[in-house]
Amino acid sequence: GGSSAGSRNVQEGSSQVGMVSRALYPDEEASLESFHLGMDALVLVVNASKSMENLTRNQVINIFAGDIRNWQEVGGPDLPIIPVTKEVGRSTLDLFEEYSGLHSPHRPDRGPQGRITEGAYEISSNLECLTIVGGIPGAVGYISYGAALNALEMGMPVKILSLDGVIISQETLLQGQYPIIRDLNLVFHEITPEIALLLEMITSSTGIQAIEEQGFIPSKEGA
Repeated sequence: GGSSAGSRNVQEGSSQVGMVSRALYPDEEASLESFHLGMDALVLVVNASKSMENLTRNQVINIFAGDIRNWQEVGGPDLPIIPVTKEVGRSTLDLFEEYSGLHSPHRPDRGPQGRITEGAYEISSNLECLTIVGGIPGAVGYISYGAALNALEMGMPVKILSLDGVIISQETLLQGQYPIIRDLNLVFHEITPEIALLLEMITSSTGIQAIEEQGFIPSKEGA
């Protein structure tokens, strides 16, 4: 269900702890307590067979709006572009909309740059995106940086593109150079003894190591 479901389940009482992989909305900040786990980023991924290495923000906008339909138009091979987007409720969609100015066709309002094309594949999880992009040479999608790193380690045939000439790395994330950075949070109503134990585990050396091994940057709260 995505970050919105994680927050909603805690607010409704069906979960004690929820994961929210974005900054909290004002209503969430007013009604929930939170713990900042670390930082992640949103990356654009294409099939590993493609010679593309970089896209500009304007190119990304035109591709996902459906105005650029062939990779040849952005310096790639003569191949139809197949955009892959996320469903409403996913924080990755929220971040992509903020970066691109395009809104999902299922939103009530257009974004500043219009809407994501209805011809895009709409999926829910990072794994679905990786499967489509890894299996279809013309596909392009956006996913969590940590998920992309794990996919590369497992040998999935995908490639991470740089954005506006900025190659993603821990250094470019920490320096704020990479354009799409997001927070990773846990939300809850109050710190119960059980939640206190969870936070103690997360902030331990083992927990911090686990966060780093997943490709994320641990929060200073856990340092």
